[in-house]
Amino acid sequence: KHPERITDMVLRGIFLCRQEEIRWFYQEGADRIFPEAFESYRSAIAEEERSDMIAAFHRRLNDPDPDVQMKAAQAWSLWEGSALRLLPDPETMEEFGEIALSLARIENHYFYNKCFFDSDDYILENVHRFRSIPSVLIHGRYP
Repeated sequence: KHPERITDMVLRGIFLCRQEEIRWFYQEGADRIFPEAFESYRSAIAEEERSDMIAAFHRRLNDPDPDVQMKAAQAWSLWEGSALRLLPDPETMEEFGEIALSLARIENHYFYNKCFFDSDDYILENVHRFRSIPSVLIHGRYP
């Protein structure tokens, strides 16, 4: 919304924050690539709530009980860390475990609120506003 305040961008991965992409990663799709890691993530949510994992995690990450928050945050963050690479990286998993609560809360907050975008194609519809900002795109499983 304020491209005049941005001097440069480093973009990691290709992700437009579309509901389809969020659903693919956190609900159904990526589970077929990393089934064991996804099962650990999914098991943090009661079976009757699994039809909307983003909303279910949102409730837990905002629960007044810090233990409920942390259990959800660990499941969320370790799922993310597990899916970053084809083969699990213990160092990455440790890092994601250390930042679990902040990572899970920030990401889930944005995804729960549809990234605060006016439409599902907001980034593509507004690319003209930031296409001239110097940028570097980093994408792939391995640096």
